[in-house]
Amino acid sequence: DMTVQYMEKSLEESPNNVMTLNNLAYTLLKCSKPDPKRALKLVNQAIEKIPNVKVGKQVATYFYDTKGTVLMQLKQWPEAIASYERAIEDRPDNIEVLTNLIECLEKSGAKGDINGYKERLSKAKSSKADSK
Repeated sequence: DMTVQYMEKSLEESPNNVMTLNNLAYTLLKCSKPDPKRALKLVNQAIEKIPNVKVGKQVATYFYDTKGTVLMQLKQWPEAIASYERAIEDRPDNIEVLTNLIECLEKSGAKGDINGYKERLSKAKSSKADSK
């Protein structure tokens, strides 16, 4: 994929860029030959570097969202749940994160706060529809 090649080149030029690490990780999940194990390594590197760079707390939640998506592909449900729960701390009404979190809870058999998340998802979808 051209996007993966572009992102790889960008990472070579700036190996400590947390946004590039995260974006390449996500791209590796969505390309024609997904590589979730490498994606997990990259997003973990991005998360480890967060304290050393000036990214807002909100930006960091996207990294946890990416990590949750990677862990979902790897069927590592408890870890995916933890990542998505971290991701929604600063984006509590994010429809995609809530949907993925609920799916992970269902697939893992964990009950967690599934009903609370379903209620939040319903409210988020409702308010999104209202804003159109």
